[in-house]
Amino acid sequence: MRTEIDRRRFLAKLAGSVSALWALMLAVPGIGFLLTPITRGARGTDRWVHLNLPDIVPTDRPIRIDFAADLEDGWMQREAKGFAYAVREGADLVVFSPICTHLGCKVSWSDSKQRFLCPCHGGQYDLSGRVVAGPPPAPLNRLSMRTVDDRVQIEVTSIA
Repeated sequence: MRTEIDRRRFLAKLAGSVSALWALMLAVPGIGFLLTPITRGARGTDRWVHLNLPDIVPTDRPIRIDFAADLEDGWMQREAKGFAYAVREGADLVVFSPICTHLGCKVSWSDSKQRFLCPCHGGQYDLSGRVVAGPPPAPLNRLSMRTVDDRVQIEVTSIA
C-alpha cells in the first residue's frame, strides 16, 4: 500500500510539473508579445522628413509642401502623408504645421484674404502664424527644421 501512495504522489507531482512547464512555455512568449510595443516604443513618431522645397520660397505667401513619412508603431508600419506650409521671414525659412490649435482641423491659405483659414470654427492666422480671429488659443506651431546634405528636413511628431 505504501508503494501505491508514493507512486500516486510522484505521478501527481510529475503531472503538476509538466503542466507548470507547459504554462511557462506558453506564458513567456505571450508576455513578450504583449510587452514588446511598450519596450520598443513608437518609432517613427519623432522623425526627420526631407522637404522638396522649390529654389525660391516667397516672403509674401506660404507654399504648401507635401511629404511622406514611414511610421512604425508597435508592429504596424505604414507610409503616412502630410503637408506643411513654408514661408520666408526675412532671410529665415519658417515651416508651419497646418493643424489648427483650436480643435486640430487643417488650415488652408487664402490668397485673397492673405490669411490661413480654419474651416471648422472660423479661426484665422496671419502670414507669421499668429491668431487674428476666431477661437484658436495659440499660433500655428512652427516645426523644427535642420539641413542635411543641403536638403531641408522637418521633424514631424504627428503627421500634419
